[in-house]
Amino acid sequence: MVERTAASRLTDGHLLHTLTVPAPHPTSVCLHPSDNRLYVTTARYGVQNPTAASGAVLSVPAPVAGTPACSWRARN
Repeated sequence: MVERTAASRLTDGHLLHTLTVPAPHPTSVCLHPSDNRLYVTTARYGVQNPTAASGAVLSVPAPVAGTPACSWRARN
């Protein structure tokens, strides 16, 4: 199985946790604002040896919730 690092948690410059995913190219991570889950997206297009998790959105439980996203709208 192919596993790659998707996220590393650092506090005061010390590594606390590293998450690996079963895909060769994790692309982004985000914390849900109220669900206490970490979401990881993975690439599929252009990946030479994709896995079943390539091109997916994966989620794992997280010990904390994220902050709500801020909406931005340009004013004319």
